[in-house]
Amino acid sequence: MKFQQIMILSIVALLLASFSPQSISQSPEGLNWTQPAFDLFNTGSNPQQIITNENVKNLELKWIYQAPERPAPIPGARMAFGTHAPPITVYGLLYFVSESNRLIALNTLNGEELWSFQYDPVQLALSENWSMLEAQHSISFFHDYIWMQTNDCNIYAFDPFNGEIKKEILNTCSDIPGNTGKYVGHYSPTFFETILITRVSAGGGGGRSFVAGYDEFNGRLLWRWFSIPPSGGDDNWDNENAAKGNIKPYPGDWGENDLIGGGSIFSLMAVDESTGIVYFPTSAPALSYDASLRPGPNLYTNSIVALDASTGKMIWYYQTTPHDINGHEPARSIILANATIDGEERKVIMASTKGDYAYILDATNGELLHEPISFGAQKINVYNSNKGNDADFLLSQEVIVDQTYCPGAFGGSSTISAFAENTLFVASQNYCTKFTKGQVIYKDQLINGYQIETTQEAQSSSVHAIDVSTGQIKWTFPIESRYQGGITVSSGVVYLVDISGTFYALDSETGEVLKKIPMNGAGNTAVTIASDANGDMRVFVATGGSKSGIIAALGLPQMDLPEDEGLSRRGIIGSLILTSIVGILYLLFVKYYRN
Repeated sequence: MKFQQIMILSIVALLLASFSPQSISQSPEGLNWTQPAFDLFNTGSNPQQIITNENVKNLELKWIYQAPERPAPIPGARMAFGTHAPPITVYGLLYFVSESNRLIALNTLNGEELWSFQYDPVQLALSENWSMLEAQHSISFFHDYIWMQTNDCNIYAFDPFNGEIKKEILNTCSDIPGNTGKYVGHYSPTFFETILITRVSAGGGGGRSFVAGYDEFNGRLLWRWFSIPPSGGDDNWDNENAAKGNIKPYPGDWGENDLIGGGSIFSLMAVDESTGIVYFPTSAPALSYDASLRPGPNLYTNSIVALDASTGKMIWYYQTTPHDINGHEPARSIILANATIDGEERKVIMASTKGDYAYILDATNGELLHEPISFGAQKINVYNSNKGNDADFLLSQEVIVDQTYCPGAFGGSSTISAFAENTLFVASQNYCTKFTKGQVIYKDQLINGYQIETTQEAQSSSVHAIDVSTGQIKWTFPIESRYQGGITVSSGVVYLVDISGTFYALDSETGEVLKKIPMNGAGNTAVTIASDANGDMRVFVATGGSKSGIIAALGLPQMDLPEDEGLSRRGIIGSLILTSIVGILYLLFVKYYRN
């Protein structure tokens, strides 16, 4: 190795010992928001202390950006309504992705568009593995790049300053063993060291869902973990790992048929860098076909799972609803945190389900630390939730055909939650559905199955603050419309944007409304809190309907800034400069390390 390389490596090693690209979001000021829910643990909690419960009432509009309209619709494709991916901010720039696979970078000072990338809709239309769903739920920042996964399962790393594609891992949904369905990729990858961890959803296409680990540098597949058995079934499916969780092995779990599908990883993932464990929830089995054809608990659907991030080997699981017929999966969010439980400090995993239950688990072994915590509206015609080995493993949807059940398959808790001050903040939709029997298209076949329909009951929501120490609900805030956006918490304030476009800032201790703003666009995601390029703290709100999205930047009036804001701003600008320098040095380090 040349002397110059040795010197560079030495300097970079010293810097990286105290500062790394992944730790940007953990700076004291909370100046960046680099992950969908702020950090690798998905807390949704920014430690900044500029905008607080004392001055949030003074927030005012700083600028608005109107995103371009989506490309022409793809014939036969379904598109999610509105913007579902939280914006991220780094280097004083803001990034967000639309449902039509368009990635956009903005100047945080004025909302000016700096660059954009539109994935070619023709490529989507030609994909043989795509389930015809256009939806994007996250982008992320790792190793000095912005990461995105297209709906047809291509992963790209972009230069944050000009949008140039720097890395790509393509066709991650192709040639999947045991698969007879289709997929949609709509979550950006996460990382453990240099292992890129990605996942896909069945997206209604009946695919065999999985999580996979890739070498970041050469794109080589390192491991793949499946949430469900192959099409046709597997007699030994539960034998190896069932004992690592709360369900006994069940001979013949899932049965033997070609309809097996579901188990999507339709959620954020949490990574514990100290232990090398990745955590995530899995969704329900496919509900389009008769559940009696899949006898057993249907492992590992409706589960909270811990894997070794280096090997993909299961460490533990906890199944919340065995043999689910209601669609009451844990979805969208999982949180890793240090919490006080009955006076004792514990590392915990927190998740909530569409069945309106919250789960607090020991992160090391999946042990349930509180009984499942019930919240939300009344539960009607609900089966197998929290039944464990006493669940009815032979149930069919026939028991509730044409009957209302609540929460419905699209209701309950299906948002990104947040955690701060030993409190879990969750939202619930009072949204009921029912099954109707008839012919449906599933795995590109016309089968006799079930469709899910919305009932006529009024739809509303509620947000709950749960004391993690005791498992008790501290307060509940009712919302007149549906709520499927995420939750953000910072400096004593809980931030919400409901489906009607109403922005709320609540006191985190009491649930009292501190600020309310009509945003005039559907709220489908969490707000982002970060500094702009001048070091001024901003609340970035993404809203929008079916055609385009809007990003609004809110901030305090100059006269309302804290007395020490000047010092804070200088510190923030210095941190932004340091971030850029370290990012460049990190790339040099990677280059020489690989050589």
